[in-house]
Amino acid sequence: MLVTNIMLFLHIAAAILILGGLSFMDMIVPGLVRGGRDNLAVLRKLHSLARVFGPSAFIVFLLGVGLVFNRHWKFSPAWIGASMLLFIVAALIGAIPHTKTLEAAINKIDEGHPADAEASRLGMLGGINILILLTILYLMVAKPGGTG
Repeated sequence: MLVTNIMLFLHIAAAILILGGLSFMDMIVPGLVRGGRDNLAVLRKLHSLARVFGPSAFIVFLLGVGLVFNRHWKFSPAWIGASMLLFIVAALIGAIPHTKTLEAAINKIDEGHPADAEASRLGMLGGINILILLTILYLMVAKPGGTG
């Protein structure tokens, strides 16, 4: 029971700190991009932080898998499989289109051009990821269909 409680605590703490940080970035980056050149240094810093926070989000995923094994659950309940799939989708969105769009925005701003289209796309992608994370949170709390 103690090991389970420690793993659950670490899983929730990592989700709050890592995924919360990434979600906060998703919320502020579009506005910073629209702000243009004045925000270039901040955008570069957030981009480099996302390169650390993004991959470290898999700590949350691995702790969740550890909880499934520790509680002797199966991966068969729909909420577990759906949560894992949604997490992977969110990670892919963050790793590929979000990262490429932020890089394009930084380059455009650096060249003296507005990056409004990129800001809109970053807002959309960030919003999708936040909705995915909220859906995962609902699944973790409600456990529809039981624990297995």
